[in-house]
Amino acid sequence: MIIEYRNNETQRICENTAYARRKFSPSVVTRLGMVMYQLSAYDKFDTFRNNPASARYRIHQLKGQESHLTSISLDHSARMTLIVEVKMTEDKVIIWEVSNHYGD
Repeated sequence: MIIEYRNNETQRICENTAYARRKFSPSVVTRLGMVMYQLSAYDKFDTFRNNPASARYRIHQLKGQESHLTSISLDHSARMTLIVEVKMTEDKVIIWEVSNHYGD
C-alpha cells in the first residue's frame, strides 16, 4: 500500500521514532510503529481492516463532514488515534494526523 502524509509534521511523527517520542508516550509510539509497519505490508487497506488481528485498533469511519476519514485507535487509555484517508482504489492511504481523540 502506498502511504502519503497530509503534511511534513505528520510524516516526521510517523517516520522518526525519536521525534515521535518527544511528543507522545512510549506506548503510543510503539503502537504507531506497529500500525505503520502493518499498513506498509498490505496491498489494500481493506485487507488490513478485515484482518482479525486489526480488531484491537477499533478501525471505524468518522461521521459528518469528516466521513471520508477513517480512525485507527493507537492507545485506548490515552485516546490516541491515527486519522487516515483511504483513496478510492484502496491501495493508497493519506495519513492526516496522529492526535488525542479530543484534539488535545
